[in-house]
Amino acid sequence: MQILTSNHYCSHFTVPPQAQHSIERARFVNLGRLWRPAEAIAAYPPMRSFDLAHFINNIPVALRKPWVVTFESALPRMFPPSESLRDHLRRQLCSPACLAIVAMSAWALASFTRINAGWDGLDKVLAKAYVLQPAIPLRASTPRTLKKGATIRLIFVGNNFSRKGGIVALRLARKALAEGLRLQINIVSSKMICSGSHTDHPDPTRYQTDLKSMDLPNVSFHGAMNNQQVLELMGTCHLNFLATLHDTYGFSVLEGFASGLPAITTDVCALPEFVFPAPAANANGFLVHLPRDHRGCWSHVEEPRSPDYWDMLDEAYESMTDQALAHLRALAAAPGELEQLSQAAIAGIEQRHNRVLLARALDAIYSQA
Repeated sequence: MQILTSNHYCSHFTVPPQAQHSIERARFVNLGRLWRPAEAIAAYPPMRSFDLAHFINNIPVALRKPWVVTFESALPRMFPPSESLRDHLRRQLCSPACLAIVAMSAWALASFTRINAGWDGLDKVLAKAYVLQPAIPLRASTPRTLKKGATIRLIFVGNNFSRKGGIVALRLARKALAEGLRLQINIVSSKMICSGSHTDHPDPTRYQTDLKSMDLPNVSFHGAMNNQQVLELMGTCHLNFLATLHDTYGFSVLEGFASGLPAITTDVCALPEFVFPAPAANANGFLVHLPRDHRGCWSHVEEPRSPDYWDMLDEAYESMTDQALAHLRALAAAPGELEQLSQAAIAGIEQRHNRVLLARALDAIYSQA
């Protein structure tokens, strides 16, 4: 079959090449630029020939050909919601043309179930729901090592700088320098503050003190880089750093694993499903704790309009910085641990994020057509 999908970044993790089918990646239209709720609509290119469509986070308003949708959190995914459009897209999920809904994580499926609680079509759609973790090609076969007394090299990647942990990275650099911990942090970001991210403080001047740490000698700011350049830089580092306040999945963590980089990240959303700290036998990184709500999200993620929001952010930043620093101190004292973590990161790609295995699982769904 000829399968149409998006050429969006995350589709390369969720719709791998197929042995039995031809994958056609095309640029979809983001209707949300015209009307925000319409971002939930799968607007595929007209006049494209295909037998089956595999959408990412989007639902078609009308399609008689078979289709599948992979999603990372809410479905229908619209912010803010439109009741009439949501009802129509829900009916599309119930249609026979919809072969399956594929959650990227158990957290995503739980989010879908919670958001659609009370909807009379929920059980019908859950009967064709799957949880299939994203996959990525393995880039490294030899685990990373760290010598006693060597500089630990971290990489932070995130255009939504404050949401993904850029502020924490800068505070970590400052504290490490003050206590003499040998640490070098590579920052890859367009440094987007108050860029529309839902966790940013509305007053960008709040971040100015932290941003001055960009000039520290143990910080290397690379600006924006393309994906290949990021992967090459990962090849020079020991750890991947994503101290995120909210990430529905965390593809950069997978890219780090594929390069042999263990992760330092937070225990929110889907991240604890594939980042395992010690004493787990398959430990592949470190989880820093954030207070969480019943959804598994940072407990203050919905409070950016609170007059106390900066205090909430500052407390979270400080807590994550101190926890990460403690993990790095321990790693510097026992550098042999890095090799074990790196080996587990590589093994995890082969076992849980293997493109061949994901392609087979999807082929079983496609074959229903």
